[in-house]
Amino acid sequence: MKKFMSGVQAFAVAVISAMVLSSCSTIQYYYQVYEVKSENVPLVNDRYVFDNDELTVRYDFCKRKGDVTFYCYNKTDRIIYLHLDNSFYIRNGIAYDYYKDCEFTVSESSTSGKSKTSSKTEGASVSASASLYGTINGYDASVSGSASGLAMKSSVASYFGSSTTGHALTTRYPKTVAIPPKSAKYIDGFAIQDEAIMQCGEEMYRENYPKKCSTIFSYTPENTPVSFSNHISYSFSSNGDDMKSFVNRFFVSSMQNKAESEVFERTSTFTFRDGFNDSKDACKPTGSHKFKVDNPTCFYNRFSK
Repeated sequence: MKKFMSGVQAFAVAVISAMVLSSCSTIQYYYQVYEVKSENVPLVNDRYVFDNDELTVRYDFCKRKGDVTFYCYNKTDRIIYLHLDNSFYIRNGIAYDYYKDCEFTVSESSTSGKSKTSSKTEGASVSASASLYGTINGYDASVSGSASGLAMKSSVASYFGSSTTGHALTTRYPKTVAIPPKSAKYIDGFAIQDEAIMQCGEEMYRENYPKKCSTIFSYTPENTPVSFSNHISYSFSSNGDDMKSFVNRFFVSSMQNKAESEVFERTSTFTFRDGFNDSKDACKPTGSHKFKVDNPTCFYNRFSK
């Protein structure tokens, strides 16, 4: 009986140890790094820059999943209107509207103490001109325009004197974005690639999960896994009577999988310690990690097994 119990106990200990080790194990991450090239936008100081007599448009893709951010500078002495309802992001032949025919709400609230007995809500029609920020259905906008809607103010109070107050503003995305003369605005758009692109077949396992770096997979505009473009319309009148447009085309030209150790490099900085300014212990090194993928023409995705 003792032998049986000792065997059961040993098995239980082994199972518990395996569970503990499994729960304590860290996830091993890999990074898929992409390089982007353009068919019709020149590279200027490591950034893709489109330029004509009226506008300068600059791109910076270097974020996780990629970001078709474009900075738009008005070179003229007149107001330029970007017509988002006639502007599109096209990825692998599928078009996405820059204008979203929907509303979003920005709200703030604060609470103090305990509250549970009475409540009051007040509403008023308001309008304002402001910068609008929001994310709806994958559309991350950073634009300016007129905002109008219902501002709500509410309060809740109890016998103990505590309260909660807040307000909210509901508005719609603008169809046009006005850019004053000799100034610029950022229009943040869509992700380029939401997740890592895995190679098929057992023989590609080492390429998907390399010890250091995989083979560099190179592409042309004809066989690239991801091609994308910006079709932007603009004019010098808010109603678009003299509307013009330009198209900026890009494609993923290379892709490589890397172990986490290959995308970070350790750096050392020195900070002064109080009271040791005249001795050899005056400063001590502090370690940090620098992300190596820091190029406006590149972006990345992180994944694990």
